[in-house]
Amino acid sequence: MGLATYACQRILKFRPTGNTSTWNSLPFGQTFSTMGKMKKEKENRAKPDIPHAFVARIRNAIDDTQTSARQVALQSDLSAAYFSRLLMGERGLPSDATILKIAEVLNIDPPDLLLLDAGRVPEDMKAELTKPQRTDLLRATGKLTNEDLNEVMKVVHALRSKRSRKGAKR
Repeated sequence: MGLATYACQRILKFRPTGNTSTWNSLPFGQTFSTMGKMKKEKENRAKPDIPHAFVARIRNAIDDTQTSARQVALQSDLSAAYFSRLLMGERGLPSDATILKIAEVLNIDPPDLLLLDAGRVPEDMKAELTKPQRTDLLRATGKLTNEDLNEVMKVVHALRSKRSRKGAKR
């Protein structure tokens, strides 16, 4: 018996029975029919729902920075295989910290944009969004032009500086 045949028999637990083409068992008690079922289950498994905007922003940033997906993965402390599958929509979204790390590596400014594209809310905004006045303000400003938004921001900055001066006088 050759070394390759022996290795195959050991790995696949091949037990010849009179007819050398008969396979009695496979690893872990699987049979060919269960292996086929497992393959079909894997093919039919639902793909994770990865927002298109998230993947598109990453791909555009990769193009803009003229870097490779592999380099981004390594600098983000991810395996290249996971990052590739993430971009193909075959893996679920990583943690918020990892998304922010990817944004940092790709120079996405502000990095919270990538979190929002992923359908996540930045941690520092979660508490603010529970206040009804804040969400009303966001909805109201959503219909304003950029010029109008700049005016609103001037008022906000004026109020902030007024409050900080009052706090300093105390």
